[in-house]
Amino acid sequence: MSEHVDPTVVDAEPARPLGEATPTSEKRSFRSAAYHRRFAIIYLALAVIAGAAIGALLIVSIDPESTPSPTVGPSWSHWAPEAPSTDLRAQEIASHITNKYHQTDGSVLTGALVGPPTVTSNQPEGSTKILIRAVAIQPSQPAGGQLSGRDLVVVDAVNHLQFVVCGFGQNCSIAKGQPSEQRFTLLRRQALELALYTFKYMPRIDSVSVFMPPPPGGETAGTTIFLRRNDLGAELQHPLEQTLSDQAPSIGHIPAQELSRINRLTRQRIYQYGYTQTQDGSAVLLLDPVRT
Repeated sequence: MSEHVDPTVVDAEPARPLGEATPTSEKRSFRSAAYHRRFAIIYLALAVIAGAAIGALLIVSIDPESTPSPTVGPSWSHWAPEAPSTDLRAQEIASHITNKYHQTDGSVLTGALVGPPTVTSNQPEGSTKILIRAVAIQPSQPAGGQLSGRDLVVVDAVNHLQFVVCGFGQNCSIAKGQPSEQRFTLLRRQALELALYTFKYMPRIDSVSVFMPPPPGGETAGTTIFLRRNDLGAELQHPLEQTLSDQAPSIGHIPAQELSRINRLTRQRIYQYGYTQTQDGSAVLLLDPVRT
């Protein structure tokens, strides 16, 4: 589980590969032939930085071609990325947003690694970086019911951008302060802001996943926030300040109206995650809603 939060918000056991045994009350059915082989659950390739402090952002190629900056009226936000290429624009957004969020002592809370969706498969012969081709979203389990194959939502990841939010501790954990519901809420605000800027200034991106920092101690990161462009359609049509203030609040001091918007837009989009490999060797990111 990422961070330490109120059990009523994100109380769920760590993600596991599809097919691994679960308690009877939590069994799910994905019923898709592409998911018959289990894939190792590990940190994303961009997040494997064990034992090293993260002093800079990492960007890997999203699109080999430079694309012109989208035309966006200056009234939407006080700041906008200026880089002409897709890669550098994503890095600008990641750097700008994360530098706004701070610990109680004034130090930067996290950094963010950004790039196309990939995962590392650890095999006896060595590690291999694998491209994630699709995102499979499992809907919430109906009370006393079974899910059918039609309930699974599959999203093409060709226009997907992946952020890995990293603290400056071991394996991207946040080294300072105590994990808390308030800190996790601030991280959700950060994830929402990353997604809003991405969708507004990178029109080719259709979906975003923001992987949250793991808890201290080296445990596997267990949660991600997944957002699609349509999820934030209304927020992209009016100035950003109507959704989030330009200045990031401190831990535990998010204004009530803003907190209500953050909860509405992100609380039902927190997922446990795992991976599976398809017949062609690509990967599928599996998302299972966290019980709220």
